[in-house]
Amino acid sequence: MNVEIELPPALMADIAELKAGVNELLQKKKAISPHNAPEIDWITTDAFMQATGTKRTFFENHKHLMNTRRLNRRVYIHRNEVTRYFDGEFT
Repeated sequence: MNVEIELPPALMADIAELKAGVNELLQKKKAISPHNAPEIDWITTDAFMQATGTKRTFFENHKHLMNTRRLNRRVYIHRNEVTRYFDGEFT
């Protein structure tokens, strides 16, 4: 049972435009290499220090207790470490 539906040309043009936009977004997604961008769960040390209100010396003294990842020259900290900080685990 094959059913064919004929759509108005204006609607077909809108669908074609949407498909082009989706294809463009997919290409941009493929261009982002996982080696260039960490997962969303990881934040930079600057973002951690800003969220917790700490200074660099605190991070340097407690980084062995934190879940960190080094990517190129940047150090990333897992987002859960902010929660652990406010729970008092680093005092």
